[in-house]
Amino acid sequence: MPRKARRISKSGYYHVIIRGVDRLDIFLDNNDRLRFLWTLDKCRRETEVDIIVFCLMDNHVHILARADKSPGKMVKKILCSYVPYFNKKYERVGHLFGSRYYGDPLESERAVLAVAKYILRNPVKAGISKVQDYAWSSWQELAEPPGERELPDLPGGQELAEPPGGQELPSASLSRLSRPQMCDTKALTAFAGGKEALVAFVLADDPTESRRDHSFYRKGDDDFRPCRRWSDKEALERIRDVCGDVSPFSISALPKEERDLLLCRLKKRGLTVRQISRLTGIDRNSVQRAESEGQSP
Repeated sequence: MPRKARRISKSGYYHVIIRGVDRLDIFLDNNDRLRFLWTLDKCRRETEVDIIVFCLMDNHVHILARADKSPGKMVKKILCSYVPYFNKKYERVGHLFGSRYYGDPLESERAVLAVAKYILRNPVKAGISKVQDYAWSSWQELAEPPGERELPDLPGGQELAEPPGGQELPSASLSRLSRPQMCDTKALTAFAGGKEALVAFVLADDPTESRRDHSFYRKGDDDFRPCRRWSDKEALERIRDVCGDVSPFSISALPKEERDLLLCRLKKRGLTVRQISRLTGIDRNSVQRAESEGQSP
């Protein structure tokens, strides 16, 4: 059955969401996030799409964009660049993102403002950070004077592998590398009635962010933080601890008894069935059966 054609926004504004397939984390360290931002900046220039605001979360990305037709070409270019980088770096194969990106056309100034606020407050809703403290959104471009903002230190002075599209980066070391400035917030500021009004609007508490609506999170001293669950990066480290030289996507090729034993050990290390499945490429039913049939040492 053919896909339904996407609606074209008369205003030119779109809320774009790019998600990891099966909730897979698409950023495992700051190198990945910075790589994505440089790729986004390059691809939006090539396709003449304006970025208004954005926010990078662990397993998805929110973008408020303005385009003459649609942001689809930009999204395709981003994925074609980022997926090979990620798969090569983490020795994985297959899809990284969902089959189709979400692109909702926005037809009023009110809708554009509401989506901008929703995007910038995503870290608050997830219990990760306050809006103004989150390093991987475009908040600073909206609220602070023009200029480059330094990012958090990267462990061990890591270097960015394979700059996007051959683009020359400003520095070989990422220990204090500034990210590209790409957001055009002039129209958004006008919609809100000025910069101060826009900042106040975004920072105002949203009743839909009630803690009671997020059972996955618990209260902390000043805000609320996630209950303990291994991130995909931590899960990959545990897979390597358990499996040694066997890469995650090679586990499925092992003899059944050996494979099931490793799967049982991974579960005992705290990985969920869903997490094991998406990080190894083994279907959930097989992982679940291995839990009950295998025996731990």
